[in-house]
Amino acid sequence: NTKFANCEQLVVVKHPELVTSNLGGIGPDKTAEEGITYNTEAYMQDGDGHKIAGKKLKVVIHAKGAYDHTEGHSQNFNGLHGKFLSILIKGGTSLSFNVSVVDADTNKPFLLPYFSITFFDLDRHGEGQEVEYIRIKKPDQYFLTKPTLVEATESDDGYVTFKATKNGNAADNPADPLLLTVEQKQKAVTVVYKDTNKFEVEMGSEGIRNDPNYRGFIFVFRPSLLCARTVDGEDPTLVPGRTTTTTTVAVVDDTTTSKGEDRTCLFVVPIVSWCFPKFW
Repeated sequence: NTKFANCEQLVVVKHPELVTSNLGGIGPDKTAEEGITYNTEAYMQDGDGHKIAGKKLKVVIHAKGAYDHTEGHSQNFNGLHGKFLSILIKGGTSLSFNVSVVDADTNKPFLLPYFSITFFDLDRHGEGQEVEYIRIKKPDQYFLTKPTLVEATESDDGYVTFKATKNGNAADNPADPLLLTVEQKQKAVTVVYKDTNKFEVEMGSEGIRNDPNYRGFIFVFRPSLLCARTVDGEDPTLVPGRTTTTTTVAVVDDTTTSKGEDRTCLFVVPIVSWCFPKFW
């Protein structure tokens, strides 16, 4: 699978290990600093094209406001859910977060040339009465499938909101970020930042207020929409959203790429022939 192999050249943050879970100060690690902390490893290339494998990093997620929760419920989900990072949000509410990456050895910010995040399984509930959404602050790029089950709205201030358009439940959740069905890809979004170690995100659902149910948000720090295998059909077409700063993806044809773009393209996704520039 050429596409899957080439994706290994991108910056990928793997092997998350939960260290502390105290989002909003509610625990279960109530003596730890507020937030969720993970030990992770980054795989990338340096400026000379040499592979950097297993660079030790720490990912920290901090809540920016009060966390609406039920004792003993959110705490059991926040942190890791199978192969995904996970946060539980009470239905009809939302919460904003700061997410940052630091060097595990020095505890200083670690700049990633290509910082990708994929959010999965955006669902509606109650025949559309409640809608899950993700709101991202000023991404450099984002990707959806075509057709998609996620509605993207770009605001004048650079924020992008991604809302579910189809009902769903836990039965259709993905089990592996690298093995997805067509519908699981249609319910996902990959967001890209360039040359940064942090981003801001809001997770929540709109509609029903005081809903007793909770909504689990799962995500990974890798470009799963670009790189995951499609397990029940052909790879869906991917569509890049408008960039808010410098364009990070250029559309090229295979002939041009193979003859003249090798020095500037990190790789080309074969199915859609998109060139990913080298940022280093």
